[in-house]
Order: sequence, then structure tokens, then C-alpha cells
Amino acid sequence: VGLSPSPAMADLLLAKLRELQATVESTEPEASILPTCLSLLDQLGTVLGGGGPPPLTTREDRYGGVEIEVPISAADTPHALGVELSRRIEQWAAAGKRGLWLKIPLECAAFAGSAAVQGFQFHHAKPEYVEMTRWLPTDQPSPLPAYAFTQVGVGGVVVNSAGHVLMVQERVSPTAKMQGSWKLPGGRARRSG
Repeated sequence: VGLSPSPAMADLLLAKLRELQATVESTEPEASILPTCLSLLDQLGTVLGGGGPPPLTTREDRYGGVEIEVPISAADTPHALGVELSRRIEQWAAAGKRGLWLKIPLECAAFAGSAAVQGFQFHHAKPEYVEMTRWLPTDQPSPLPAYAFTQVGVGGVVVNSAGHVLMVQERVSPTAKMQGSWKLPGGRARRSG
């Protein structure tokens, strides 16, 4: 039976590793040692008797992104879970995935800091969870919608002299049921400025 590090000890170790990263980044701005540091924390937990994190639950969405859920059973392994997320992000980026949606239950709230360090931003929160997002493509701005938003749509009816109505086919629909359906031309209006 191994000894498990206390959460306070793990937090202290992570804080020291972040200080080290800040020192390295101040001398070499392109360097990041956080993935290595998180890996070392994971290895330390294994040596001291802690297991790896429970697997993340993932599902690809129809927009080329990934929906990720942190299991409640991961509450005691936020640092090891950070290592797992870092590995997955590399895989998803290499596979050309776009938006990442990370759902963290309240019991695993300590994991939000690790996700933020890896580029996730808060999207919204409810009493039982927090949702964070990350846009992977670096050559285009994120089109991920804000939470609790209003969308303005535009549409039109085009009729020719023979009385035929122009219809267009839905390329990417918010629901699988509507995928490929025919509709009047239109869509979401983008805000300028």
C-alpha cells in the first residue's frame, strides 16, 4: 500500500512548478514546461500509490469539435486529469478537431484551473457544473457561441417569373434530425464591429 500525497502538498508542488514555468517563460517566452510538470505530478502520484485519473468521457460533435465530460470519480486526481487532457488536446489538434467543450462537475471544480492553464475559457456555469471551451485552430477566430445569447437571423423568399420558389439545403444543422433538409435561403446574421 503506497502513501498518497495530500491535496495541500500536491497544490504546493503545482504552485512551485508554475513558479518555475514563469521563470522559464520570462527568459524563453516560447518555452512551456507545464506539460512536463503535470506529467511529473502524475508520475509522483503513481509512485506514492495514487492511480491515474478515470478516463474522460468524449463525444465528437457534428461541427468538427469534441464534447468532453470530467467524471465525478476524478475529484481526487485534478493534476493527473490535467495530464490526460493535455494528451488528448494534442491528439485532437493533430486530427483537425476544432471546438472543445469541457464540462466539469462541481465535485471536480479544482480541475478548472488546470483546464484554464491549457487554454480553456469559462463559457457558463450552473449550480452543478461549469462549462469551458477552447478553440483549437490558430489561423481563424473562434465562432463558438456565447452562452445565453440572442441570435438574429435573416431569410428571404425568392420567386421567379414561373412561380418557382428558391430553396437551399441545410449543410450543417444544429440537430441531426434537420441535417440535409430543405429550407428558404437565410441564416444567422453576424454582428459587425
